[in-house]
Amino acid sequence: WKGPPDGKQGSHDYLPLVIQSSPKDSPQLFEVPLGCAPEVWIHHPEYPELADLNMRWYPIPAVCALDLTIGGIVYSAVPFNGWYANTEVLRDLTDASRYNMLFPVARALGLDPDTKPGDEPLWKDEVMTVLNKAIYHSFKVSKIAMIGHHNLIDNFWEWYKDEMRHRRYC
Repeated sequence: WKGPPDGKQGSHDYLPLVIQSSPKDSPQLFEVPLGCAPEVWIHHPEYPELADLNMRWYPIPAVCALDLTIGGIVYSAVPFNGWYANTEVLRDLTDASRYNMLFPVARALGLDPDTKPGDEPLWKDEVMTVLNKAIYHSFKVSKIAMIGHHNLIDNFWEWYKDEMRHRRYC
């Protein structure tokens, strides 16, 4: 893969789909048309300075290379997609091993992220709350499905109780 069509590689490039129909065949690359997966630009209605950070996320989580066995036949490239929970995108944007945006967001909000040894870095909580709201807002105005973490856990517990009631295990 030589990079995006415009030649400018960045941290938000869509990688091509790689499909190999048989171990005997060479893999083929297929570009994802940008119109099929429009980016969600992260912004906050009360903190317009966040838009200057050019944070964005893709609309649909997709996983592939999952094995599905039906009748003894293993299908090895079963695609799966769904929707995000707000906390997934929040972690992806803020974790140090991912996009590491905690400090830039703090500075954009006018917070001092330089914590003295022994002090509690409560600025992180404020950043996470503001950014969480920004993520949820951005997906909502982009009309891209997302579930909040509180509704997600409520739905899980309803499912779990139903499983225990009907099948007695989960």
